[in-house]
Amino acid sequence: MNKFFQKLGKAMLLAVIVMPIAGILLRISSPDLLNLPILGAAGSAVFGNLDILFAIGVAMGFVSVKDRGKPAMLAVVAMLTLKEGLKVMNPDINMGIFGGIISGLVSAYCFDRFKDVKLPTALFFFSGENFPFLVVLIVQTLLSLVFGFIWPVFQNIIDNFAQLLGSMGALGVGLFVFFNRLLIPTGLHHVLNTYIFRNGLLC
Repeated sequence: MNKFFQKLGKAMLLAVIVMPIAGILLRISSPDLLNLPILGAAGSAVFGNLDILFAIGVAMGFVSVKDRGKPAMLAVVAMLTLKEGLKVMNPDINMGIFGGIISGLVSAYCFDRFKDVKLPTALFFFSGENFPFLVVLIVQTLLSLVFGFIWPVFQNIIDNFAQLLGSMGALGVGLFVFFNRLLIPTGLHHVLNTYIFRNGLLC
């Protein structure tokens, strides 16, 4: 289990790499500095699509093949399918990077599991590495139904915890550092960092 989480943390680094740059662009584009909204748009593009970036990073980190182009595309399809399904179930649901992590894991598993499926000649186009796309569409649709019911509970817990840290001042910062260090061996500190910093709760 520890190896799994370490691998997950390493895979998420692919998405985390671009976040400091996006943060810098957002800051220097603010009215009290350069006042260049076009730079802010570049930063917002990153932070507004972290779920997709995490989905791609996790899928590329877990898939077993060397050519990761299709798995990356599969992750995008998985994330978009989940997001649209959740909108139908409950427009207020926002799984954020958690949805990205789940979509990336689902994509990697489905690609490795179904990439060698053979179909009749009439359906040849959908066989091999194209078949996982069909599987992912079905799986993610089913997951959107499941998370549509259960995620609001988790979302409230996560939001309340993050807001609590943000309202506790120095103590909140101390607790954040504690949990951050506690999660480092598993690599999951990226999840905590992303949620806190994205929402500016300890700034």
